[in-house]
Amino acid sequence: MLSSSTSTHRLHQPPPPPPPPASHQFRSAAAFRRPPSPAAAPLRARPQRGGGTTIRAIDAAQPFDYESRAAGLLEERQRLKIAIVGFGNFGQFLARTFARQGHTLLAHSRSDYSSLAASVGASYFQDPHDLCECHPDVVLLATSILSAEAVLRSLPVHRLRRNTLFVDVLSVKEFPRNLLLGSLPPDFDVICTHPMFGPESAGDGWGGLPFVFDKPFDYESRAAGLLEERQRLKIAIVGFGNFGQFLARTFARQGHTLLAHSRSDYSSLAASVGASYFQDPHDLCECHPDVVLLATSILSAEAVLRSLPVHRLRRNTLFVDVLSVKEFPRNLLLGSLPPDFDVICTHPMFGPESARDGWDGLPFVFDKVRVGDCPARRARAEAFLNIFEREGCRMVEMTCAEHDAHAAETQFLTHTVGRMLAMLELRSTPINTKGYETLLRLVDNTCSDSFDLYNGLFMYNKNSTELLNRLEWAMDSVKKKLFDGLHDVLRKQLFEGSPHAPNNTPVRK
Repeated sequence: MLSSSTSTHRLHQPPPPPPPPASHQFRSAAAFRRPPSPAAAPLRARPQRGGGTTIRAIDAAQPFDYESRAAGLLEERQRLKIAIVGFGNFGQFLARTFARQGHTLLAHSRSDYSSLAASVGASYFQDPHDLCECHPDVVLLATSILSAEAVLRSLPVHRLRRNTLFVDVLSVKEFPRNLLLGSLPPDFDVICTHPMFGPESAGDGWGGLPFVFDKPFDYESRAAGLLEERQRLKIAIVGFGNFGQFLARTFARQGHTLLAHSRSDYSSLAASVGASYFQDPHDLCECHPDVVLLATSILSAEAVLRSLPVHRLRRNTLFVDVLSVKEFPRNLLLGSLPPDFDVICTHPMFGPESARDGWDGLPFVFDKVRVGDCPARRARAEAFLNIFEREGCRMVEMTCAEHDAHAAETQFLTHTVGRMLAMLELRSTPINTKGYETLLRLVDNTCSDSFDLYNGLFMYNKNSTELLNRLEWAMDSVKKKLFDGLHDVLRKQLFEGSPHAPNNTPVRK
């Protein structure tokens, strides 16, 4: 029971000050900021009732970055404690990104992955009871499809918090959905997901790659459709001659939107493959294509490029060339285009004749000369290269300088020999050998290309002159060997069969 003195003290104690008006209880971070003052405000004494104690308050004028503080708190609250159940190849792949984002990682698997877990900063638990007692925010089921049910039923879910979130990353979706809903307590949250990528396909990052989640339908078909739709590009083909038309047919078949421009009028041919033809390059550029494909001849490339009003394009447009030499267009594109434009130099090592039966197995050389460090720009570059990969091309990444060194032998030499043989006017005979028929096909394949192409291979590849010198030296060497052998035979006939030549043959008796 309280004493009278105590009761009297409580009765006569002044009431607490009223709360501030509701409109002042919550203010934005900007409302708390004050402009810095030249000197700190003086300390102010405020007398207190009922005693001589003095409380001194500082009139805080020091600036405080409330927005950065709030952003830091938000980021901290978004960090999760994630338990990865099934720490195989895919689980480790996901863990590396989770760790980089600052999440706390726990791991459990039937095999011992403790050292691999430690390498990404994850705590490894052999016993699932120990894992669940850590109360993760998220349990990520990253097992194989076949083992998912057994692994899930082995988890002591009663040791988890009652509202734990379960997420699966299996490649099928209705099965884990039914399994999780049927096995977990009703208070647990469930999200079914499918990252449509893996360690190989996402080696350069996850930008632009599809992540499917939480819809009860055919996830794989839906995700495949989304991926295909996102990889469709608007491609402007500049130089719509023979080779440009050849590429356009495959681009159109894959569902890309095609624009075309050329100095000659190819409007009817463009319409036949579903491309929109533009005689005026300003109209073409104002359509804002994702990719501008330079498919001109080597000799006209510079003049055509400089005629394009690139200021009408989006600032990060991707330029791609398909010329048969590479260092020349590389230097031309880097020197002529704004620095924000992306550049990929490519060379499909085939054409309408050699790829009549498809592109499967044929080499496609490319060099990502300049691609911006942005997920959307990287995804666009990959989407363009994927056109050729989908057709089965053998993708060969090499520098432009390496390409030209190899192409002098693989391409310029081939065209040179083919045109030399054409000068001989070779004809088919009733006794053709396989080798002779190969030479006849070589003549047909090389001479079906324009002389401008052959001249460009010589003019714009610094390795071609050296190769011509080597070819001439090789021909002279072969001729010398033949004539030296002929001279030996003639000498024997002239001197050993002559009465003036010494005869050392023994006489038979």
